[in-house]
Amino acid sequence: MKSLRRDYPPSVAIDEALARSNLVLLLRCHPEIEIVGECASGMEALRYALRAFDAGALDYLLKPFDNRRFETALGRAKERIAHVRNSPRTGEYIVVKSGRQLTFLKLSEIDWIEAADYYSCLHVGARTHLLRRSMAELDEELDQSLFCRIHRSTIVRLDRVRGLNLNENGDSEVLLNDGTRLRMSRRYRKKLQSHLGLPGTS
Repeated sequence: MKSLRRDYPPSVAIDEALARSNLVLLLRCHPEIEIVGECASGMEALRYALRAFDAGALDYLLKPFDNRRFETALGRAKERIAHVRNSPRTGEYIVVKSGRQLTFLKLSEIDWIEAADYYSCLHVGARTHLLRRSMAELDEELDQSLFCRIHRSTIVRLDRVRGLNLNENGDSEVLLNDGTRLRMSRRYRKKLQSHLGLPGTS
């Protein structure tokens, strides 16, 4: 069972152990694919099926199938995933995966985002969530009318900005409604000022 979005890796649901093992071996030939589970019955598969339909399931492999049918289905899924990755994200939430747990975060709940190596840390009130996405990806996909990058390692939600501390040397700060102070680099200063309707601010 393959899913449309990378936040929902595929699960394998086959009642025969040998057939299930063979499909797992085929999937493991593709290192970019992560298998989240194996199911031996329809009842077990139901957990993943419901989640897949929510994610926009793209294809299912029904027995009997050959390698050609498998590659066709997998190729179709990869094409759709590539399309989604290269398209701006217009949804109202981000899915955060931690082990086998999925957390749905509304974009309206996110206060700001900071880089954490190859991950991004989403700040939602007093809570933080680690997302396996780069800042560059998020900067491209988030709605630019709602979020703005202010530093190579920081993105803020514009309606959380309370004020700015602008210094002549370019080392400025962004003040958020909850009192958080975030460093803003000169590179992104004009962009933020424009978003806030302050294009003439020096």
